[in-house]
Amino acid sequence: MNRQVLFFIPVLALAGVSFGCDDMDVDFGGGSRVEAPFHYSYDFKPGGRLDLETFNGSVEVRSWDQNKVDISGVKYANSPALRDSIRIETNATPGNVTVRVVRPSEHRGNMGAKFVVRVPRDITLDRITSSNGGLRVEQVNGPVSAHTSNGAINLTQIQGKVDAETSNGAIEISELTGNAVLNTNNGHIHADHMVGPVEATSSNGDITIAFDKPPASDIHATTSNSSIEISMPASSPARIRANTSNGSITTDFDVAKQGDASKNHLEGAVNGGGPLLDLDTSNGSIKITKP
Repeated sequence: MNRQVLFFIPVLALAGVSFGCDDMDVDFGGGSRVEAPFHYSYDFKPGGRLDLETFNGSVEVRSWDQNKVDISGVKYANSPALRDSIRIETNATPGNVTVRVVRPSEHRGNMGAKFVVRVPRDITLDRITSSNGGLRVEQVNGPVSAHTSNGAINLTQIQGKVDAETSNGAIEISELTGNAVLNTNNGHIHADHMVGPVEATSSNGDITIAFDKPPASDIHATTSNSSIEISMPASSPARIRANTSNGSITTDFDVAKQGDASKNHLEGAVNGGGPLLDLDTSNGSIKITKP
């Protein structure tokens, strides 16, 4: 291993805030809550679309070997009257299922709804949206759009483009075939077994991206007050453009440098050059490693 250490200054980095809970439902009202289950099931043809929007609740989507969308869940509030005032609106055809949780126009206290959904493997998750709740999607073939706040996003075995965004929560993704656009505040981004291009943006959270095969497309990673690490096979061709302040840049690869390498900048080619690794942070380190 030929590791080039380009710059190091000890730094007191600001601590990132990362919520690792995948099923985080925040109780703002305190006290006990009253729940009521619900269930819907619809015939569904593979390749159709699902659009689900809730608030103050987690959403879990998993595939199965049936041509149906099966929706189970619980709505809750501090009182039966308030709970029953929460409406769940559905609109279903064999090619499109839409679910909306509608909170009452006048509401007080803690309320919300959480979901567990089973879907055919071939599906477009057009918009899975929540607030104050984690999102989990597993084993689907198709694009996934997942947005929440105050909750983590966990995606596994996705064959399709991913657009994931949260705040005050982590994004963890594994075994993705397709483009990934990942954004969070106050949370880390961990992406393993990646294939396609990745655009990852965080603040106060580290970014780690690992490839089993040489990256075939550009990688963009930006954070602050934390670190960035890219892991790729030794044979990977790449162009590197890395910038940091008050941190270090290290690499396991021999880099044919372009211009002057400085305390906060590295630019050059690995294995003759290839897709761009565009990496930028402040108050954190940057590492480009071999498995």
